[in-house]
Amino acid sequence: MAQGREGSGHAPCGAAGRWPRASGAEAFASGDRLLEERGILVVPDILANAGGVTVSYFEWVQNRMGYYWSEEEVNGRLEERMTAAFQEVAAMADARTDTSMRLAAYMVAVGRLAEGLKARGWLDEWCRI
Repeated sequence: MAQGREGSGHAPCGAAGRWPRASGAEAFASGDRLLEERGILVVPDILANAGGVTVSYFEWVQNRMGYYWSEEEVNGRLEERMTAAFQEVAAMADARTDTSMRLAAYMVAVGRLAEGLKARGWLDEWCRI
């Protein structure tokens, strides 16, 4: 089996209680289910990789403002946002039966996109996502 792929019967046997999805790693739903059956939380790549994107955004904001934060400030802001994002995705997964963290992350993302489109008047009132 190729490195970075988890499929049916090939779930890692580590003792970790969490398994982040690496960017670009090919994953099978059956592999996710095996990990979840073992009590291992599968953190989807969209969430696991958001920290780097968020810090890049912080750098952009600082450069535009001409004011730079300390490393402690960056880490504090990052922790706040990542914790809130994780909690939102976990709440979505918990609220719906048989919803994985991966699907919940997509549901949160599509919901945010729909709200933005609606706020700009680009979605008709009858169109609900």
